[in-house]
Amino acid sequence: LKEILLTLYIFIFLHSVLTIILQGSLVSVRLFTVDSCKAQIDKLLCYSLRITLRVCVAVFVCINLSITCQRIVTTFTHNARLHKVTGRSMIVMSIVYSTLITWIAYRADNYTGRVPYCSGSSIESEDVNTWNMSVLFFFDCLTVVIDLALLQYNYRQVKYEKSFKLSISFRRQQNIVSIQQFLPSLIFHTMCYVVQIGGFFVVWSIRDHYSDVEFATINAFVNCMPFYCAIGPAILLYLMRKGRLLRKEKLKNVVEEKSTHSKTYFESLATQWE
Repeated sequence: LKEILLTLYIFIFLHSVLTIILQGSLVSVRLFTVDSCKAQIDKLLCYSLRITLRVCVAVFVCINLSITCQRIVTTFTHNARLHKVTGRSMIVMSIVYSTLITWIAYRADNYTGRVPYCSGSSIESEDVNTWNMSVLFFFDCLTVVIDLALLQYNYRQVKYEKSFKLSISFRRQQNIVSIQQFLPSLIFHTMCYVVQIGGFFVVWSIRDHYSDVEFATINAFVNCMPFYCAIGPAILLYLMRKGRLLRKEKLKNVVEEKSTHSKTYFESLATQWE
């Protein structure tokens, strides 16, 4: 799980940095170009950044699904080797799928020349991007549903299926804790993706009614992934830290309670001897 989360954070960081570079390039072109008609950005730079951002967005969804798949494995098996193999395999498949589908979408585009606005969508890539976004949306919703089902299943196992094996009970409790920590960030990502994919289809349906400037402006407003990159990891880190503190406090209370019982017992024993 740590490797999957690390991969997720790396791509979130990459998405954030590339977004800053892209927006900074567009702003600097408009601020420092004397002739506004020549305020254009190199098309190769534009598409290099946009394509990589597309890969990152697809990786977010696939990695979230990967975390859920590993939760499935840990719920029903106790094979540590299988857990590692599953996690690493899902990481590789997530990156390969995201890179491959993005390459298929943009392979026919022309990367020569300059453009005044850097849009992540083109006529040539529209069909593949639409299909890919629909698939990713299905994966995102499926991930939420599976996580909720796993959470309920583990709750029932802890409550009704008592086990005298400490490893099994511990694994079930850990599954509950990890899903509870991950679920809010996942739901927030799904909300952002719903807004983005809904806005994408609306924007493309009305593109003929607006100029390129207006289209690029509207398209920028529906891009919610920067919000997820800023807020999603913060939610997850906060819940993980909170859970760690609660576990420490619970352990401390248990130790203090046992110490109090022992102290009372020996004090009573000493009184009897006196």
